[in-house]
Amino acid sequence: MKKPDTKTLTTQVITDSVLGSFLNYMPNPDDIVPGTFSSYDTYRQMRTDPRIKSLLNKLKTAALNFPINITQPEGCPDNVFQLVQGFDLWPKLYQKLKRVYSGLDYGFSVSELVWRIENGLYIPDNIITRKPERFTFGRDWTLYLNEQGLRRPLNEPYKWLEYHHDTDDENPYGTSVLRCVYWPWMFKRAGYEFWLQATEKFSVKTILAVFQAEGDESTVRLRANAVAAQLMTISSGSAAAVGNVDTIHELGMSGDLADFASLVDACDTQISYGLTGQTIATSKTEGGSLALGEVQADLFYEDAKGIAMEGQALVQKIITWAVELNGYTNITPPAAEVDAGRRAAFDQVMSAVEHGVAISKDALYDRYGLPRPRDEEDAFIKQEPAGFALSDADGKKKAPAKKPRPAIRIM
Repeated sequence: MKKPDTKTLTTQVITDSVLGSFLNYMPNPDDIVPGTFSSYDTYRQMRTDPRIKSLLNKLKTAALNFPINITQPEGCPDNVFQLVQGFDLWPKLYQKLKRVYSGLDYGFSVSELVWRIENGLYIPDNIITRKPERFTFGRDWTLYLNEQGLRRPLNEPYKWLEYHHDTDDENPYGTSVLRCVYWPWMFKRAGYEFWLQATEKFSVKTILAVFQAEGDESTVRLRANAVAAQLMTISSGSAAAVGNVDTIHELGMSGDLADFASLVDACDTQISYGLTGQTIATSKTEGGSLALGEVQADLFYEDAKGIAMEGQALVQKIITWAVELNGYTNITPPAAEVDAGRRAAFDQVMSAVEHGVAISKDALYDRYGLPRPRDEEDAFIKQEPAGFALSDADGKKKAPAKKPRPAIRIM
């Protein structure tokens, strides 16, 4: 790998100049997004659907809710661990990763990592996620920037964070999570358009009067206008007699709103299945058992965990790059680890406490949102009955367990 250029690392390579035309070099194989400049607008339009927008946010938020910790493995010096854990990028990581996860919408995302130099050290300063239509890929997965009619490889080291969702060996563009709900969205959209047109046309009922009249055409026309004028004067709750009129018909919209609601519900149900793997918590459903709800919740949990693991790989890349840039060689870099373990319910934790099982106070405060006391005076502790205490059966104190190396939570 060539030596990094300081100017490139500490500035933005991509500016906000007007994008040029695309050169179809290994175009995106998605038949919804064929790789043209305006094709990504299809997925952007889909995101304006209220159901799709809410479920996308639910999926991303669920993935971001998995805590990411930085641990110090064996072979990692203390000064390197302290350097990494002190990056001021970490408090902004939730917001930055949420933008990176726009790769779920399009199949991939490309983010530019901007560094700054502080006391002679390279510090990751910002993550800027760019629009997907700026980029294409070579057949060897080389990343290219398409700008002002030119395509150039982005081979600057330590700069580009690529996020690919559901890829295969021959498709670096990944697969959008919206792709499988394209047709339910289209049917729903078409239903809205039809209902809007029908409402505009038939929302006000038309009255048709059938009458008899003798005479020439002009006489009949005058009589028709007179009947129409008389009908126009009739208000709600009033009565009127119209001479020579045999019958009066109302021309209105056939069907009712229930038919349209059924179409929307059916489309929303398919959208919920496609984006979250479940419908009981995200769609209007008829019935549903606790067992089915638990199965669907497990599917959603596993999907969110998989996305969180993809985010972990990006955080680890930032850490590894920082260690390399700052000249630390032949060491083990700090490790980014997603806490993806299923948490016990709070009542289960309290039951364990009542039975004398040792529980981490830090876990109680951090994972279950308990308010941490400011000091001993601020702490409220339930008083146990007199004579009740937990101790070792043999009355001997056991040696304290060896404390593990510290883990720093960054998100």
